[in-house]
Amino acid sequence: MYIRNRELLRQLMAGRYNTVTLASRTGLSKQVIAYLTTRGRSGRSSCNPRTARLIADALGVEVEVLFCDRLLPESNNRRRSS
Repeated sequence: MYIRNRELLRQLMAGRYNTVTLASRTGLSKQVIAYLTTRGRSGRSSCNPRTARLIADALGVEVEVLFCDRLLPESNNRRRSS
C-alpha cells in the first residue's frame, strides 16, 4: 500500500509518538516508520497491508486515511511543465 499523505502521518504522530515509540506500539521496526515518514517529497513510500493497518490502528484512523492500494497520479506525481 502507498502512503497518501506523509505530512498527515507526521501530524497524527505529533505529540503522541515519535519514530521509536510508534515502532514500539505497533511492533514494527523504527526503520519502517522512518521510511514512511521521511522519504523525499516525490518518494513513493509503500508498505504491506498489515503494516498499514498496524499504523492506522495505533493512530486511531482508518487505513484509507493514510494509505491507498496504488499511486494516485494527481497526488504523487509532479507535473512537468512543457
